[in-house]
Amino acid sequence: MTPRQGRRLVKYLRNPLFPLYFLERNLGMLLDENGMRTTSARRTAQWATVVWERIRWFQELVGNGKVSSGVPHSASVGYGLDDGPDRVRIETYCDHCGLCCEICSGFPDFPDPNHPPDAWRFVFGQGLGYGHRFCPFLLHDRRAGRSFCAIHRHRPNPCRIFEEDECQTVKTELKSELARTRGRPPRFSGRIGRLVKRALHSGRPVRLLLHQE
Repeated sequence: MTPRQGRRLVKYLRNPLFPLYFLERNLGMLLDENGMRTTSARRTAQWATVVWERIRWFQELVGNGKVSSGVPHSASVGYGLDDGPDRVRIETYCDHCGLCCEICSGFPDFPDPNHPPDAWRFVFGQGLGYGHRFCPFLLHDRRAGRSFCAIHRHRPNPCRIFEEDECQTVKTELKSELARTRGRPPRFSGRIGRLVKRALHSGRPVRLLLHQE
């Protein structure tokens, strides 16, 4: 990643819909998985790879900020749920926390054969690659503090059958996680910022890991 490339991509990191909170959780998961088994340099390279790949994908997803494949530039509080008979029922337990989307890939069984594009179906089925720990289509309205699915209208069938019982399960798991960390989950925004600063100001590229490394 060169400084010039970094300057082009950093605007997407600052976008109010960029899922920064989940990227921070992603880095925390990688730290828990790898612990001290990797060197600091290798760990930084792995994190840099995940950060820049997520930014590039966000750029693909939202385009130039205009409406792109159903993704709004500014999400409303209720965005992500279709208006319909099930909306009231779903919102009795769904608070848009986004935890149900902390899965890096899934079975690409979509009800509409024409949406989303084939390339996006592939991304949903395969994920964004090594080190990514949440759905490529999970976005986060940071102003409203609510998450939403960028393709909810066209979401796959495995997501459609995710109901209240499963929702309560993932929330219980989060409570256990917060209990272990005394209510303070790891925050990595500072480290992400330093990766970006290094790309923009150091004059040296940020080393990215190849997936096979």
